[in-house]
Amino acid sequence: MTWRAVGLLLYGVIAAVVGLTSTIVVQSMVDEVNHKRPPEDRISPFGWYPGKLVRVVDLYRQTYPSGRRHIQLAFLLGIGVLGFAFAVVCFLLPS
Repeated sequence: MTWRAVGLLLYGVIAAVVGLTSTIVVQSMVDEVNHKRPPEDRISPFGWYPGKLVRVVDLYRQTYPSGRRHIQLAFLLGIGVLGFAFAVVCFLLPS
């Protein structure tokens, strides 16, 4: 198996794990924020659009100043970016 194939397979695994884990972290952030908000101001866990994640993270940091979910999310984003960079390097290597 070539480096190209190994890199792309490894990136597929990294993307799947990071994607699933970040979804779980974001949904737990939404649940925790909604637990402290009145029913009419709750955030829907459905219908994501640009800016909604930023709003959820801001509300989470306001509601839970010592919470760690936003740090977990940033860590997962970093792992995803590094995995993508690794896949690009493996793809550009000669076979």
